Amino acid sequence: MLARAIGYLFVGVLCTIGPFLLVLCLRSSIKTGIFIHDSVAVDGTILSLEPVYVPQRSRTVYKPVFRFWSSDGQMHLVMADSAAHVFKPFKAGDRIRVLYPADHPELARINTFAQMWGFEAVSGFLGAALTMFPVALFRRRRAQRRLDTAD
Repeated sequence: MLARAIGYLFVGVLCTIGPFLLVLCLRSSIKTGIFIHDSVAVDGTILSLEPVYVPQRSRTVYKPVFRFWSSDGQMHLVMADSAAHVFKPFKAGDRIRVLYPADHPELARINTFAQMWGFEAVSGFLGAALTMFPVALFRRRRAQRRLDTAD
């Protein structure tokens, strides 16, 4: 009886977390899409990778610092929101494409898939996986009940 209760609790948690991550992914995707649509695109340059200690992970990550010139001719230095991508790390001197809101160049972001859509990709994948697992369990259980009642 206790094992069944723990099992139901586990599936219940998955039924909650999966859809929550999918909603979070959708919300974040809409915000990113609006950001991209309303942004100005310019060329920029990676200046350095600055070490930033992340206490939640107890480790240091390296965030790119880049510069670009806004449409009004002003130079801006910005540190990226997220760490340099593992599969294609940035290095000093790399030429990049930068997107920024016309009235807020300090909110500039590097226009790569990982920098723009990394969170959405991870939360969407995990949300889908955590949603499909309990759905598969429920479908299997329903099919087993149909077989049991058919006998």
